[in-house]
Amino acid sequence: MNFEIANFENDIIQESYHQPVLVDFWASWCGPCRVLGPVLEKLADQAKGIWKLAKIDVDRNQEIASQFGIQGIPAVKLFNQGQVIGEFVGALPESEIQKWLGTILPSEGRRILSEAAAAADEGRRNDAISKLENILENEDIAEARSLLARLIVLEQTERAVKLIDGLDESTPGVEGVREMVTILALDPEQLPDGDGKSTMVAALQSIRESKWQEALESLVETIRRDKSYLDEAARKACIGLFRFLGDEHPLTLEFRPRFSMALF
Repeated sequence: MNFEIANFENDIIQESYHQPVLVDFWASWCGPCRVLGPVLEKLADQAKGIWKLAKIDVDRNQEIASQFGIQGIPAVKLFNQGQVIGEFVGALPESEIQKWLGTILPSEGRRILSEAAAAADEGRRNDAISKLENILENEDIAEARSLLARLIVLEQTERAVKLIDGLDESTPGVEGVREMVTILALDPEQLPDGDGKSTMVAALQSIRESKWQEALESLVETIRRDKSYLDEAARKACIGLFRFLGDEHPLTLEFRPRFSMALF
């Protein structure tokens, strides 16, 4: 099958509005290109129309190669709706390419995931959970598992742990969920006596009630009273809560300077 294109605008840009187009920038003299090419052709055949493959010889299409900043080949770019939505350089193994495609290709599940994420950001927690449950009934998307785990971790800690089991640490939200599970393992009723006990108990109770500002206030106060209390539990919990909320959360931005000041 000939995957070479005749017209870039028609065969790739316009076609990508109908289905994703995987573009292989290659050259006949490139050894890795000759290795990768057959792998991509095999995967394109197996895709059965979910996406299509197009090949661009960079020697014959230098202007296009320059337009897309091709400096090393083979270079692979995935176009969807006229835009590049993913790319890699080099002759990756077939298994890695399949994994990459699985995370980047548009799907109905990923469309719903965007809606679920928006609902979560807007405080429509039940709506977000419902959408995520619907996704996971039909498609195993790592980001959906992670977001659902984040939304239910306080009430269904064990299920949240199972949801993120096996997920890569680079999956958004996974690290924060793991941090929260660690915090929740601290039992407020079993804390040892010490100058930091009362404020640490208050912090843990606030966390269980999703009262993030009160929790951070209490954690910072615990650090001020007794930084070393329970093996620096307040410091660790504060960092964990920042990771759970996210780097750009308003409370993270507000309390990080106060946290740093309390430490020194």
